[in-house]
Amino acid sequence: FRVYGYGYEGDSANGESCEGGSNQVGLLGGDIDVKWTIEKPDELEDDGAKSSTIELTLTAHAEMEGAGYLGIGWRSRKMAGADIWFCTIDPGVYGQVPRSANCDERQTSPSMFSCCLASGANVKPQCLSPNEPRFYELEVVDWCLSEEESSVTINALVCSDDTTVTDNNCFDISSNPDGTIDMIVSFNPNDQNKPHGFQRRTSTVVDLKAGILTAAEAGVADTGLVAYHGISMLAFWMIGAPLGIYIVRYMKT
Repeated sequence: FRVYGYGYEGDSANGESCEGGSNQVGLLGGDIDVKWTIEKPDELEDDGAKSSTIELTLTAHAEMEGAGYLGIGWRSRKMAGADIWFCTIDPGVYGQVPRSANCDERQTSPSMFSCCLASGANVKPQCLSPNEPRFYELEVVDWCLSEEESSVTINALVCSDDTTVTDNNCFDISSNPDGTIDMIVSFNPNDQNKPHGFQRRTSTVVDLKAGILTAAEAGVADTGLVAYHGISMLAFWMIGAPLGIYIVRYMKT
């Protein structure tokens, strides 16, 4: 993985103070970038807001060839049990916007992406309704679809000691005793109703305050699982199937 940038309350990866700075990690060999900034209350505009916020940009280095999705999950390294920020592309808008050459200029309209907090499961994530205890809102800040990248920026309230909202409608930036949080990311550039597959998903553990990953990615294990599945299928069709035919043909009583 790659790690860029530091900063939050002076607890950066190299010990330097870069308060309010931007942090970025590259995953899946550079196929996915996650960039975020945590803004404390005194860094916000004087609009009455007293809660910290996190602004996170999720970028897949692949062109969206259909109405696909980008997703990032928290509190678990598996889909099951994760709190997923699920961002899908509006099929009706997708075909109306031409692809740009790059993402130097991001867009705010039309509303290409729709993001929601969803409960993780081994099926398509389902958005939580506002009356559910774990619900909190996700705001789409901007987005970009280019010939080489697909990206969306999301904003959410962060739970903190001095927050004015309850712990049920804000994002807790840590899920482990050491202040880190489990994270899983995935994308599908073709169809939001289909699985992402092993090659477009990975998981790790991140310290959002310090801007560092604290665990290796799970991609290697997934690659091994695919290889094991292929070997098992090959063995079955080359050995199991012929053996079954032989038994039925010559060993009937």
